[in-house]
Amino acid sequence: MTKKYVSVDSKALAAEAAKLMEQNKIFTLIVKDNSGPSVITMHALLEAGII
Repeated sequence: MTKKYVSVDSKALAAEAAKLMEQNKIFTLIVKDNSGPSVITMHALLEAGII
């Protein structure tokens, strides 16, 4: 498992998250928030019609 990861702040727009995923050629992104980390996936963005 790698220690390097890509993350986004919870206040970022979904389009920003999608751009980060595309730039880094990844399908899952860690979302940082005060209540703890969570994840967003490319599939979830596609399913929601955001991208």
